Amino acid sequence: GIILVYVLVVPTGFVPIILGIDFYPLTTISFSIFGIFVFYAIYRYRMFLVAPVIESKVEEEKMPKMGVYVMERDEGYIKFAKLAKSGNEALAFISSSPEDFKEKYNLKIIPVFEITDQLGKDRLNPSIEEHQEMIPFIISSFVDESKSPVILMDIHPSLNRIVGRDKAEKIMRNIWREVDKTKAVYIVIK
Repeated sequence: GIILVYVLVVPTGFVPIILGIDFYPLTTISFSIFGIFVFYAIYRYRMFLVAPVIESKVEEEKMPKMGVYVMERDEGYIKFAKLAKSGNEALAFISSSPEDFKEKYNLKIIPVFEITDQLGKDRLNPSIEEHQEMIPFIISSFVDESKSPVILMDIHPSLNRIVGRDKAEKIMRNIWREVDKTKAVYIVIK
């Protein structure tokens, strides 16, 4: 794509001007083609998606049937950590620091996102429209690439606090729509 831009821009954009020749510059066409190359690379190599990873297998926890399990916070976090350390691909959305969560439960490489009103690495701010859409997108892309996905969702209290009850309910409906379409073990915190 970069070579194509160079080949089309230099001869048709600069050379005719220097030599005083009337010629239509093909710069817009070349940048459009370059955009197609970039789009194809993102689509083909699934950039911007959360890749499933597996923690070192250090425990044996039986994988439950695919479905939604509602649990208390401590019970759910412990169950999730055991499943993650039993060789299952895991993903978490929580309402506290991802770093503290990983340290407390001895998790090293799984993706953990904090639902917060701040921006930063591994943080999703539901007051930003794009971040609201990222949660269901991350879930679907993660489940599509996983063999035995486990997803922890401790997000409802954070959503209520950040965007208010009505908007939180709308966001949760979008998330549940995605949950209904995908097969995984969902541990939902009360």
